[in-house]
Amino acid sequence: MVAGGNISGTGINPGYTYRVHTALSGAAGITVGQPIPAAGSDISAGSPDVTVPATATPPAVIEDPNNPGRRTIIVTPVAPDTEYKLVDAAGNEVYDYVAPISGKVEFTDLDPNVNYTVVPRRSGDTLTAPPNSAGVVVNTGTLTPACNAEKG
Repeated sequence: MVAGGNISGTGINPGYTYRVHTALSGAAGITVGQPIPAAGSDISAGSPDVTVPATATPPAVIEDPNNPGRRTIIVTPVAPDTEYKLVDAAGNEVYDYVAPISGKVEFTDLDPNVNYTVVPRRSGDTLTAPPNSAGVVVNTGTLTPACNAEKG
C-alpha cells in the first residue's frame, strides 16, 4: 500500500475483484497476496468485494484514419501485464485479447454510434479472466477531443 491508501503492485490487475483487508504494522504472518491467517486479531474482517476499474481513464474514440466514417478506440494508459479485448453490446467478441504496443491498445475499423466494452485480463490468463461486465463501456458516437486522444 502506498501513501493515501492506494494499493498497487504486481498481481493487482484491472477487471479482477479483490477483498481488501488491513493489518496493523508489524502483524506477524501476513504476506500480501497470500491467504489471511485463520487467527489474527491484528487483521480487519475485510471490505466488500472491490473490482479494479478496467481502465485508468476512459478510452479515447477517434475517426479511424485508415477507414473514413469508421471509428478507433484507443486504450491508454494501459496497466502492466494486462491484455484487452473488445466485445459488442450483445457480448460478441469483436477483437480477441491483445497486448499493448507502445503503451496503448487500438481497436480499429469500428461502427460509429455503437456501444462496445473494453475488457481487461491478466496477460495470458485463460482460466480466470474477468467477465465482460468487468469492462468499461465505450460509445463510438462521441469523438474524443484531439488533445485527449493523442495521450499515447
